[in-house]
Amino acid sequence: MAVLSALSEAGVEVKELIPHFKTFSGMGRRFEFIGNENNIDFYDDYAHHPSEIKATLSSVRNSFKNRRVVAVFQPHRYTRLKGLWEDFKLAFDDCDKLFVTDVFEASEDPIDGITSENF
Repeated sequence: MAVLSALSEAGVEVKELIPHFKTFSGMGRRFEFIGNENNIDFYDDYAHHPSEIKATLSSVRNSFKNRRVVAVFQPHRYTRLKGLWEDFKLAFDDCDKLFVTDVFEASEDPIDGITSENF
């Protein structure tokens, strides 16, 4: 709706937009179903901020009440992990098990003490 409103404000005719909205399938990597193996559903989500992670896992917990929730988290950027350390620690309350991979450095230099192991 925000896109529709913004384009309408910019003078684009709404009737020109409707065909495009009919074919829009959503954003990739936002709780995207990847597949099922051995009765385990796999989803991919690009959330890399604690509030996004917390919201996603809360939705998962509410949607799959009697299922085990396992999360795999790859911290994105040393500076983000350092700056939001305590928030990240609270973001995973709704998962039963958490695996943390190496930090994706995104062209940043490592910061002493800010590691997946320490997290």
